[in-house]
Amino acid sequence: MSAEDITNHLHEMIDIARENEGHLHHGFDLSEPCQIEVFWVDRPLEGQVILITHDRDRADREILVHGPFEGSSFVTEVEEVVDSERWQQPIPPPRDTIPGRGPPTRADILSSTIARFVEKLQQSIFADHPATLLMGGRRLWDDTFSHIFVGNIADYSIEDLFGGPNESDSSDSQPVEQEENTKQETNEVISAGGGYIYDPVWVEKAPTHSFSDLVWNNKPMTYDKISVAEIHDFDLHIYRDGLLLVDSEDGEEVQDILNTLFATGILHQYRLWRAIQRREIYSSTLVDGERTHSHYEMSTPTGRGELVHPSDRPSDTDRSLLPLALLERYSEIVDVVYPIHNVRNRMILHLQAHSHLLDDEFEASFVLNWTVVEQLLDDLLTENIQQKHNVEWEDKGLEFAEIAGLITESEYDLLDDHRDTRNGIIHDMDSVGVLEAEKFDLLVSKLVTQNINHYLERQNVDPIEFRPTPVKFSNRKPETRREILEALI
Repeated sequence: MSAEDITNHLHEMIDIARENEGHLHHGFDLSEPCQIEVFWVDRPLEGQVILITHDRDRADREILVHGPFEGSSFVTEVEEVVDSERWQQPIPPPRDTIPGRGPPTRADILSSTIARFVEKLQQSIFADHPATLLMGGRRLWDDTFSHIFVGNIADYSIEDLFGGPNESDSSDSQPVEQEENTKQETNEVISAGGGYIYDPVWVEKAPTHSFSDLVWNNKPMTYDKISVAEIHDFDLHIYRDGLLLVDSEDGEEVQDILNTLFATGILHQYRLWRAIQRREIYSSTLVDGERTHSHYEMSTPTGRGELVHPSDRPSDTDRSLLPLALLERYSEIVDVVYPIHNVRNRMILHLQAHSHLLDDEFEASFVLNWTVVEQLLDDLLTENIQQKHNVEWEDKGLEFAEIAGLITESEYDLLDDHRDTRNGIIHDMDSVGVLEAEKFDLLVSKLVTQNINHYLERQNVDPIEFRPTPVKFSNRKPETRREILEALI
């Protein structure tokens, strides 16, 4: 097979395509003007990258065949080709620009295609397929597409690439990866937002991987949805990999629902859970309840974004198992407390304070937790004093609560000490140690749990069983951890 044979074959393809008025398969758009460029390796395995462009400043039907090259020199040979001025042209926006660098060039975009081609060629050694196989196509920029062949395109049947005006694609045709889906949309399409439970979990059980997945280190995305719960008129879609999606387009609402659920977790037993931030929200589209298109940020404050991409996801052994029944139980609790504005806000604020504690930001954690205490005191006094006696307490809520018998003398003394610590942080820039910050965090968790249980009992929902576990001292001896809990309780 020579370069001339390939050129003649491609000219024939163009003729057939235009005779059929552009009814093409696999994204082979050969309408005028078009140019075809071939990057060809023939030893030790044969394969080709076919690039189809539609540059108006170049001749129609221009065909360039680079090669054949040996595999050992293929990348170097391609690099010499793309060193020309034509390949150094920048790609039209919109394209992400790396700070400090200009926009990506055609050569930059082609490099990812060549890398993918090399990977496909290597994998083909172990695959049982015909002598020549089209491995799919990809849009590179504008109306420019690349196509990868294992084997030689001149050996590929033109009839398999093109159909007549009334023919449709065969059921086994290879789709272009970025080609838009033209299927008539008769399905239910819902916009949703959500995020991952963090630290990483598997819900109910870890997925299984096939032998071939393990050989190629190719662990597929875990899209399987295992349950749907209801929270305040919203459906919560629960996925195996710890992704929780709420069928709402309101990002703030999604964030509040998830953080109320995560706050429930830290009050019960999952003290390593963190608040989800706005930039960590994962937006998606659900078609008949199944996750399809998505958008997310890879670089996120806690690393949540890494749970999305296969190459960055933690190993199975780095995840904990979360029983589905427990997650559904948390959803039931959130369904009760989420509509209660003050309760929901306190839970979210305490979760944020707890997240600061996990990040060793002890002063921020302490100040936010004291705000939660003040809110609890305000609700307590409003319900028991203001409505009956029309009394205003301003910044003396702690004193009024003791006088009214709403808290004991020992509780007053404990909270008064914590108030002094908070004032020292705010007014004197005092620091707080890890022991003091965690003890106060556990105390606030206990108070918030008691407050939530008050509302759960009204709705005949089982109360939360508070399990105080000091996460910052989890590596200490059992007797030391016991002393911390005894000091708290």
